[in-house]
Amino acid sequence: MRHFVLTAILAIAVAQNARSTEITFDTKAMTRGELVSVILVDTTRDDVTGFVVTARYYPNSTVESVVEIGVTDSAGTVPWTPKYAGMVTLSARQGDVVVSKSVGVRFPALPGGAVVVFLFAGTVLLGGAGWSLVRLMEHEPKHGLK
Repeated sequence: MRHFVLTAILAIAVAQNARSTEITFDTKAMTRGELVSVILVDTTRDDVTGFVVTARYYPNSTVESVVEIGVTDSAGTVPWTPKYAGMVTLSARQGDVVVSKSVGVRFPALPGGAVVVFLFAGTVLLGGAGWSLVRLMEHEPKHGLK
């Protein structure tokens, strides 16, 4: 049992060190149309130059699209301006090393169409419920069922 625990701890430690390259950003919240710096950080080596960074918009959907952002410079950064709001998976690849991170990109403002659809749906649903309640509470039915 002791050997199993030691082997498990060793496997976890090796797995943690195997993925030493991480993708970070210069901001906490990404917004569509605003410039963001994608930063690659590697704890085991200083050189993070030459990673090809791609953005996969709407991953695992029928409308997903992959766009190459660029190649990291000597500081491990590459500028990125998100084209679409929603889920984006960023991937950095150099040889057999691949690092990915999924992030959410916000809309720059509240979409007006969404507000109109929300108000229309609320009016239809609550209006129908109110109309049904009024019909239910009428004292005298209007359909000749006296």
